[in-house]
Amino acid sequence: MKTFTTIVALVAMLSAANAATIADLAGSTPDLSILVQAVTAANFLDPLMDPNARLTVFAPNDAAFEQLLAVLDVPAEELLADTETLATVLQYHVVPAVAFSTDLTDGQVIPTLLGATLTVTINDDGVFITPTGGPMAQVVAADIAADNGVVHIIDTVLLPAAAGPVEETMAAPTME
Repeated sequence: MKTFTTIVALVAMLSAANAATIADLAGSTPDLSILVQAVTAANFLDPLMDPNARLTVFAPNDAAFEQLLAVLDVPAEELLADTETLATVLQYHVVPAVAFSTDLTDGQVIPTLLGATLTVTINDDGVFITPTGGPMAQVVAADIAADNGVVHIIDTVLLPAAAGPVEETMAAPTME
């Protein structure tokens, strides 16, 4: 019986050691380094680390953030310093339910932690997520399972209408 108890304890320890929350997965994914910086700057780690949470995160890759920084013509440090806007934008990327790609349907409208919605488009070119009034993002890597949900990596930062200065800058006409 003692051997059985030891084996059960070892299995439990190994399972705990291999547990990966959404925050853990993002932190170990090189192409999400700017997202991790944003999450840290906005003090948004807690929901992504909560082992009891059940979330879906549409995670913009580094190229998506670099594109946003280029459009805004600001360095990453300036974007990361606006923690209030960052928190709003990050909440727009999180759905308070687990949704693997097989759970998504064309035309589906899904609520985010921000309270706003995203629309799913599925066609021959792939799966796309569209914010209200914003450019759509393509899912470039889907169904990355975590202990507290799932991550889908996207190629565009989703901007809610309530994003403030970032949204205003994105919508402003450019002089060329």
